[in-house]
Amino acid sequence: MGVKIKYKKGDKVGYLTYHSEPEFVSGKPRFINAICECGRIFKTRHGDVRHLKVKTCGCSHQRVLLERNTKHSDATRKNKHYLYSVWGGIKKRCYNKKEPGYKNYGWRGIKMYEPWINDYLMFKNYILSNLGERPEGHSLDRIDNDGNYEPGNLRWADRVTQNTNQRPKTFSEIDVYMIRNLIKANFVQRRIAEMYKTTPSTICDINKKRIYNFNMK
Repeated sequence: MGVKIKYKKGDKVGYLTYHSEPEFVSGKPRFINAICECGRIFKTRHGDVRHLKVKTCGCSHQRVLLERNTKHSDATRKNKHYLYSVWGGIKKRCYNKKEPGYKNYGWRGIKMYEPWINDYLMFKNYILSNLGERPEGHSLDRIDNDGNYEPGNLRWADRVTQNTNQRPKTFSEIDVYMIRNLIKANFVQRRIAEMYKTTPSTICDINKKRIYNFNMK
């Protein structure tokens, strides 16, 4: 019996991307949960994927390639799709150090699933195939608040659910320093509160040195 090949999420297996693995059943072929080019997660036999017998989840591979290689209209001002803004916002928070929200995402090590970074259509197809359209009053949320923007860790959540999913809020000296400097740079306190996932009154108290009165040079 050969040595079992081990994968981690995001590894390429044939034409597909490894996601996870269902419980192995003795005497049965090995199965994996794979991510198709269209973004859908499906269960398939490992051997068929590895030996290139299975290339898609059953969708039209040519249609997917055509869609990917044809300029989409989701980014145009007239027809801008809300998921294009979501995709772009995630990338800014995770990778743009000049983005105000970077402190709460990229600086903490939170990343975007690598195949999505340069492939908006794959991101869009995954969201619509697995989460569906965005319900009114909801936004994209990470189930594990310390986890990445990746398959299996995303959901549509309302404001109440997102608030209960926030990490305990404490502010370091660096946080306080940045908050006060943002206020000096004329950032709106409500916007700063959203960035740091706290209340405008807390931001005001920090600015007025009612709390976190560090002796900074």
